[in-house]
Amino acid sequence: MQIIEGKLIFNCEAIKFDDSTFYRQHFSKITNGIKAVDILAVNQEIGYCVKLKIILILIPST
Repeated sequence: MQIIEGKLIFNCEAIKFDDSTFYRQHFSKITNGIKAVDILAVNQEIGYCVKLKIILILIPST
């Protein structure tokens, strides 16, 4: 599955969790500061919740 998050593209067996119906019906109703999980992936033993942060640092030229 191809997951696009901003300008990043991931090719993996996962879902874009914060776009899922389950997330919108259950997690988005919680208002105590919960943050979204961008990608949810599960293999046979481990679940992965991935939150992506892109940091851009501009260094002025001299």
